Amino acid sequence: MGAYILLHMVVILGLAWWCAVHYAPPVLAILLPRKPVFFLGVLLFVMGSFFAFVAAYDRGSPEAFMSGLVQCFIGGWLMLAPAANMHGTEEFSHALNTLAALLAGLVGAFFLMFYVRTPEGFALLSAWLLLFGALLTTRWRRTCR
Repeated sequence: MGAYILLHMVVILGLAWWCAVHYAPPVLAILLPRKPVFFLGVLLFVMGSFFAFVAAYDRGSPEAFMSGLVQCFIGGWLMLAPAANMHGTEEFSHALNTLAALLAGLVGAFFLMFYVRTPEGFALLSAWLLLFGALLTTRWRRTCR
């Protein structure tokens, strides 16, 4: 799978996730049991993130990477679906924007792992993820006060 095709597929998948979360009908908050769906989403999100990491870092398989991302994004949707009735509030949209930025940073780092093969490059990607996450969470905490 070519690099440009993989990049376009990742971007399209991310935009589809954004639309699925952002435009989820509020009736989902009534129909879905909150805690079981959230914990199922957490399980799928963590497993999908791990599988995408292993596919990018160890295997170098774009197909396995995409399947891990799909699982990760389904888990993210399941975590946010019970809160579908909160769409439109300022707090929810800010938290959703922060989560989307964190996911974009994570997916970007995983994507770059296909092309970086030195230990220094992996250390730089790891440091970038830590700094990016710290920056976004401190910005989010400042706006919540």
